[in-house]
Amino acid sequence: MDTETLELRNNRVRLEIEVKTKSGSTTAEQVREMIEDVYKAIAQDDTWDGLAIDTNPVSEEIEIGQNDKISGQATITVEIEYRTAKWEY
Repeated sequence: MDTETLELRNNRVRLEIEVKTKSGSTTAEQVREMIEDVYKAIAQDDTWDGLAIDTNPVSEEIEIGQNDKISGQATITVEIEYRTAKWEY
């Protein structure tokens, strides 16, 4: 009997998560707390219910600005590694 060996391919995708806030004098602190909350949420299941092999932090960028009120935002980049059959995505 001829059996076909399934070839697997490791894939990586980068995911950017953006968080924003307007809170006045505590904006920078709130942005850092929001970044921490995102990392905590991902850490709860960094394999995305078994769909991924692993998730790793790549970078975070924080911007603080002021127009009418102090505002802040952060872009959090993570990389998700997953495996598929060679010609499936």
